[in-house]
Amino acid sequence: MMCLMVKVQLPGVSSYRDRHGGLRWRYRYKGTHKTLKGQPGSAEFMASYQAAVAGHAKPEGAGAEFTGLGSNAWLIVKFYASPEFAAYRPSTKDTMRRQFEWLRKNHGDKPFGVLEARHVRQWMDAKRQTPNAANTMLKALRNLSKFAVDRGYIKQDKIREVRKLKVKSEGYRAWTEEQIAAFEAHHKPGTRARLAFMLLLYTGQRLGDVHLLGPQHLTNGRVRLKQEKTGQAVDFAAPKPLLDELALWPKTNLAFLVTQTGAPFTKGGFGNWFRDCVKEAGLSGVSSHGLRKSMARRLAEAGASSHEIMAVTGHQTLAEVDRYTRSANRAGMGDKAINKAFGSEENQNKNWRTLDPVSQIEPQTIERKQENG
Repeated sequence: MMCLMVKVQLPGVSSYRDRHGGLRWRYRYKGTHKTLKGQPGSAEFMASYQAAVAGHAKPEGAGAEFTGLGSNAWLIVKFYASPEFAAYRPSTKDTMRRQFEWLRKNHGDKPFGVLEARHVRQWMDAKRQTPNAANTMLKALRNLSKFAVDRGYIKQDKIREVRKLKVKSEGYRAWTEEQIAAFEAHHKPGTRARLAFMLLLYTGQRLGDVHLLGPQHLTNGRVRLKQEKTGQAVDFAAPKPLLDELALWPKTNLAFLVTQTGAPFTKGGFGNWFRDCVKEAGLSGVSSHGLRKSMARRLAEAGASSHEIMAVTGHQTLAEVDRYTRSANRAGMGDKAINKAFGSEENQNKNWRTLDPVSQIEPQTIERKQENG
């Protein structure tokens, strides 16, 4: 048999006979072994050997098991260890990790190079009931694919052509004034729930910033901070209702909001706790982010310009502000627009005559009509 004459000189490779007496080859590494496919010297044998070696390589950077050179899991580990990934903000990293760990768990052993646009579309179709989640997954995969192209791991970015799903929802609902009043009626001043509510509503900031707010962010009656998500700096006078609530609390911690044990909240822990506070007030369908929208709505109804609202909320485009202020009281804002253009309703009544179709016609005109009649 020709296979008996083949001398294999590859690290870790040895031969053995199976229970049928046939000669087989295996790759051994630290007490483990993997049977190799094909005959020594064949393309199948070398591919099997390379996969076995890569499968026992030490993982680089954060990540779970290493599953082979060029696989999805291998590329994810490479991306985690890259300066590109390190440059993202912590919240962005967390979001991408959730998407990548799903990919690793379900398709980690598959070569990234065979990932087609149609595969991604299928995954997005499965999430069509939650288009925002589908688009979040697409964004993460685009970043991973771009990284693979830039590093020369693949030649073509096939995911780039996949389009986002259309989102019909207006997103998080702004709280109505009735809902705001209901929360305040249930959670009285001086309670942690009321403090959290006031910080969310009267700063107009995201949950990820509010749970870290402390005395160092409130100086000389002004709110000053750099937003965690975008890095945008905001600086504005603190509203009096917020200052009144803060006056009830000590300024001994780095964060205004702490747990019952005195420890600062984590972002996730704060979100879960405040969700319970909302339920305790008998409210549903509203969230902490909705209070950010309510602040923008109130500012719009008070006549603030889009750029003035952006200075408080930290939004970076007019389109974002427009999306946040669509729930503004259009009737009240319409009245203000008319008053700006034509004066108050009282002045309009003085300046505009209600024309009576007969009394306002000149007498000679009436006489002519009678002659012609």
